[in-house]
Amino acid sequence: MRIITNSGKPNDRMRILIKNQITEATEVFIASAFFSDADLLEEITSAGCYVRLIVRLNFGTNPRALAKALMLPNVAIRFFTSTYFHPKLYIFGSRIAYVGSSNFTNNGLTTNQELNVEIDGEEPAFEELQNVFEAYWNRAQPLEEGHVKEFAKIIADIPVPEPSDRIHKMIGKYAFEDVEPAVRLPGKRLFIDSFKREYQMYIKKFEVLARLYEQVGIRRFPDAPLRIEIDRFLWWVREYHAKGDSYIGVKNRTDEKILEILKELVPAFKEFDNKFLDTESIPRYETVTNNFASPQSIQSLSMEQLVTALQSVYAFTDRLRYFSGGLSTLIEVFLEKNTEEEIKRSITFLLFGKGDYHERLYDTIRGPYKLQEFGDNSVTELFGLVNNHNIPIKNGRTVKSMEWLGFGKL
Repeated sequence: MRIITNSGKPNDRMRILIKNQITEATEVFIASAFFSDADLLEEITSAGCYVRLIVRLNFGTNPRALAKALMLPNVAIRFFTSTYFHPKLYIFGSRIAYVGSSNFTNNGLTTNQELNVEIDGEEPAFEELQNVFEAYWNRAQPLEEGHVKEFAKIIADIPVPEPSDRIHKMIGKYAFEDVEPAVRLPGKRLFIDSFKREYQMYIKKFEVLARLYEQVGIRRFPDAPLRIEIDRFLWWVREYHAKGDSYIGVKNRTDEKILEILKELVPAFKEFDNKFLDTESIPRYETVTNNFASPQSIQSLSMEQLVTALQSVYAFTDRLRYFSGGLSTLIEVFLEKNTEEEIKRSITFLLFGKGDYHERLYDTIRGPYKLQEFGDNSVTELFGLVNNHNIPIKNGRTVKSMEWLGFGKL
């Protein structure tokens, strides 16, 4: 353990110490009330690190820096708006942590008179700091472009530097409840917030996988969207490589090392002789996308065509295990509990409704567009197959396969 004060002594500036900790494939966890040093964040990610960053939306945080940070690869950002959120914590893998008074700003890390403590990964307090960060992360809100734009307007429009009330009104009041009493949120808001948290890191790392997959330059299903081919690839990885618990404890790999693995696996995937992959995967995808291509095409389907298309959703037919009579019984019960009008209305709203897609997912899973015997996984898979946001399918299989490849805990 040692003290860092940003003095003129050698290695006594936080910015230098942070840069010294940058190594490939390191997971970096940062919780800082104020954030403005997007250049240092870019330097960290350029070295191949994965960063989780938690900030506070208020004066001291720069909206331009946030906008730049959102565009960086390998960065997931979450936020609070409560003025009670005031930590300064930097964790580098399982090696080193810094905690003290330095915010993630150039002045805080370089010129301000600060007081910070370096804690080695072997010290008992290190694990406690990891747990503290994880608690923050699990309650913070995923930052999106709309939040940054709204925050920038609020900051620009307020001459006196105390925008908290307006931020709480326009963006929301997000606090870590160990410090403030938790705000009771309605069920819909809880679902949407949870969904965004669940998908945030997954989508970030799926984007990296897609980029590396493209670099291999080999496609088994070139006519399908890349996210669909990767979904089938991850199914194959789980079935034939990432079996059982082999994904547990796999350390983070650099992009270069993951690319090396992909250069071996993707050609093998292309040549793998498997009836399911050849006769089921893409035909099923095409059945769904062709039948549900537009609101008009959905309305034109007969009940038989509608049910046939829904059978191409794996999560839906996977429910067969709950019906002793097999597929015919599943379909019979499904049609007993849902009318043709309700089915078409639900699918049309999910895939082509107005507004935020997170809200449409909620309304189809929990709200007024819910179908009986068409569960949560069926809804999210159908949306993953047919959406204009390039949102990939996420389930236990894809998560375990990506962790086995070396993308870290998802």
